[in-house]
Amino acid sequence: YSDLWGTRESKYAALDAITLSTTPWTRLVMDAPYYFFVPKDLSDAEEYKNGFGVKELFSVNSAGIVTSRDSLTIQHTKAELKRVIADFTSLSEDAARQKYNLREDVQDWAVAWAQDDLRSAELDDAKIQPIAYRPFDTRYTFYTGIPNGFHCRPRTEVMQHLVGKENVVLMCSRQVRAFPDWHHVFIADMIFESCLTSSQTSEISYGFPLYVYGMHGKRPNLDEAIVARVAAIIGREPEPLELFDYVYAVLNSPSYRDRYREFLKIDFPRIPYPSSAEEFDRLAAIGGRLRRLHLMEEVPPLATTFPVGGSGLVDSVRYTDGRVYINDRQYFGNVPQEAWEFCIGGYQPAQKWLKDRKGRVLSLEEIQHYEKIIAVLVATMEGGAA
Repeated sequence: YSDLWGTRESKYAALDAITLSTTPWTRLVMDAPYYFFVPKDLSDAEEYKNGFGVKELFSVNSAGIVTSRDSLTIQHTKAELKRVIADFTSLSEDAARQKYNLREDVQDWAVAWAQDDLRSAELDDAKIQPIAYRPFDTRYTFYTGIPNGFHCRPRTEVMQHLVGKENVVLMCSRQVRAFPDWHHVFIADMIFESCLTSSQTSEISYGFPLYVYGMHGKRPNLDEAIVARVAAIIGREPEPLELFDYVYAVLNSPSYRDRYREFLKIDFPRIPYPSSAEEFDRLAAIGGRLRRLHLMEEVPPLATTFPVGGSGLVDSVRYTDGRVYINDRQYFGNVPQEAWEFCIGGYQPAQKWLKDRKGRVLSLEEIQHYEKIIAVLVATMEGGAA
C-alpha cells in the first residue's frame, strides 16, 4: 500500500518522478474476514472480539421501515396524514401520481398497490401510528404491516413488537463509511424509519427491541448465555432494562467510540463485558438517564428562549452567537454552539429538525419541543461520558 497527499500539481509531479520500484510501499497484513486494502490499527482486535455483539444479544432485529415514498406516507401531524390518505385513495392512479409528484413505480412499490392497501384497511384510524423518523422527530404514518403496500418494507418481524406495545428499541448502523467518527446509535419506543440515524444507504438503521410479544405476553429479547455471563460477573441476574441501559451507555461513551473507532466502521458494535458489579451499575445508571433523556421522558430545565413574536415561519435557518434564526426576525436564544453542532448518527439534530420544517409555521408545541431538544442535547453532553 502507498498513498500520496497534496495538490493536483504536486501529485502529478511526484507520479512523474517515481516508478513502481521506487514507490515507498507498506506491506499489508490481509486478515479474515474483511481483508482490508488500507492500513488499519486493529491492535485491540482480540479485546474487542471478547465482547458480545448487539445482534447476538438481541436475536430479533431488523432494519427500519422503508416506505419508498416518504413524502406521501409520512406526515408531520395526524391531521395532515388523514387528509393525505383520504385524498390519495379517492383519486385515480394517474391523478394520484401527478398530484403527489410520485415518480414511476418500482419493483416493490406501486401507486395502485398503496391505494389498495389503504382501502383494504378501510382507513382505520387505529392504524395511524407515530413513527420515529429522525432523532427527536416523531411523525405519523398509516401502518398496515403489509409488504409492498402503503409501505414498501414494513418490517413486521420487529414492528409488531412496537405497535401499541410497551417497549424500547435500540437503533444503530451496521457499517459507517461516510463519516469519520461513529455516532450512529439512538433509541425509540415506537416503530422507526430506516434512515433514522443516517441518510446513507450503507448506514441504514437497524432496530433491536428489548422485548418481544407473543401468545403468552412479553419476554426479553435477550440471549440467555450472554445474560448468564453478565450475571456471573456482577453476582446477580440483571434486569432486562438494566442490561439494555448498560449497552446504551457503552455505545454513547466517547472513550469506547475512540478506542474501537476502526471496528465500529466495519460491522454491528460489540460490547465489552463489565469488569465488576460496580462498573455495571455505574454504566447502567448513565445509560438509564440517557434513555430517559432521548425518549424525552426526562427533560432538564429549559434555558433556550423564543423571545420575538412573529409569524413563526421557518424561512432560512442560521446560527449566530448563540441564536438560531428561523427567519429575519425570530430566533431561539441561548443555544450553545456545542448543542447546535452535536451529532447523532449522520445528523446534527438541532439543525436537521428545523431545516426539515422549512416553509412551515411552527406551532407553540413545536417551539417548546425544539427548546426541549436543546436541553436534552446539553444534558447528553454533560452526562453521557462513560
